[in-house]
Amino acid sequence: MEVQDRPFVGIFAEKGSCMCHRVMKALVYLEIPFRTLDRDTLATIKPGDVDVLLFPGGRYRFLGPLIDNVREFVKSGGGYVGICCGAYNAIWLGLLDAESLDVRGLGPHQLEIIDGNHPIMAGVAKKDEAQPWRDYEQITMVRLNGPFLKAKKDVHIIASYDINGTLGAIVSSEYGDGRVVVFSPHPEGVDFDEVRFNDRDDQILVYDGIQMGTVKLLENALIFVAKKG
Repeated sequence: MEVQDRPFVGIFAEKGSCMCHRVMKALVYLEIPFRTLDRDTLATIKPGDVDVLLFPGGRYRFLGPLIDNVREFVKSGGGYVGICCGAYNAIWLGLLDAESLDVRGLGPHQLEIIDGNHPIMAGVAKKDEAQPWRDYEQITMVRLNGPFLKAKKDVHIIASYDINGTLGAIVSSEYGDGRVVVFSPHPEGVDFDEVRFNDRDDQILVYDGIQMGTVKLLENALIFVAKKG
């Protein structure tokens, strides 16, 4: 992928409520240019200022005119990618027709790839030769209380928490002329200042999206919603 084909990303960053550090590290690694956005900027952002709005994990929710402007951004052809809390906000903003099931839980999950041919799975999905009942090998991602997504009309489940593909983990949809992709788990991984995981021998487990290759999913999603791939 040529550098000029990279989307320009606007990341919502609010001190104390956003998990931005590892997402930014992933974008630097992927050579995807970005800028940070606060609530005031989101209230006036429009397509052309950035290609994609990226909403990371954390704890935040939007009210007032900002909501209408984000909707208009996507409706007019801008892209939306949400991770964890960003997935919840896609539903709250009315950009994604899905029900969020709030199942508390921190830790790694084995995800089932439902649509291995989707552009978001390019370079990630591998055919499962060892287990014939499963089309693709599972992928490991960390969930930090992210929603289980019950897709409704026109919402496409790309990966799920269950083999039947009913509890969405990665889903896509369209809103007006724009595209929306949300991740319930974290493709960028987690930092130790956010949460720690230990194995049975109390050894620290590291879930780095760059090392594990799941940042490729984030890269694909940003390119997909920006309609550059």
